[in-house]
Amino acid sequence: MYIYYPSCNFMKASPATEKKVKAYLKQSFNINHTKCCRIEDLSALKNFTALTVCQACNEEIQRKESAIQRMSIWEFIDQDSNFIFPDFKGEKMVLQDCFRDAQNPKAYNAVRNIMIKMNIQVIELDNKKENADFCGLLHYVPKNNKLKDLWDQYDNCKLSRLPLELQKQFMKEQIALYKDNLVVCYCNSCLRGIKLGGGNGIHLLDLVMQTK
Repeated sequence: MYIYYPSCNFMKASPATEKKVKAYLKQSFNINHTKCCRIEDLSALKNFTALTVCQACNEEIQRKESAIQRMSIWEFIDQDSNFIFPDFKGEKMVLQDCFRDAQNPKAYNAVRNIMIKMNIQVIELDNKKENADFCGLLHYVPKNNKLKDLWDQYDNCKLSRLPLELQKQFMKEQIALYKDNLVVCYCNSCLRGIKLGGGNGIHLLDLVMQTK
């Protein structure tokens, strides 16, 4: 049995898409959704497989109830032979892998399968899959020594606590890698960081659900 854990952050960012995801799961597979993973008692769901769209939800479920099996929504959609994918007619898009999924090949491989099924020409970054080093303001490795020195002046405090303009400088350095291409993310934090830096980013679910 499956149960879907909707991402609170994704629901806020893309409420229309989130409604489509819930409708797809309910109408096609009679899969229900839960409330927020942080406030819900998970003890009654040990016999379920949790479908997650959010890395934070995945981590929270594992922390609270490690007995619950987990599967990314990407794996689930990828194995649905009846899913109707939109056709992007060979459009080139950069794929930004998430640092928090670097040890989750089932997820990042499913993401690539889905993009291929949508007829997207995937532009890969050097730091991809198990070598992913980006998660927006949650995890970033600066390339420029000047930025590293600036960060050192704040005693290496969390990036999200640095002055906003400095946060933007770090994210601008990251988006320079994309060379004005549309950037596909499957992580809320990655997408927020890209947009903070002025990049052109979109969540993979927003692409996948265009025909729903």
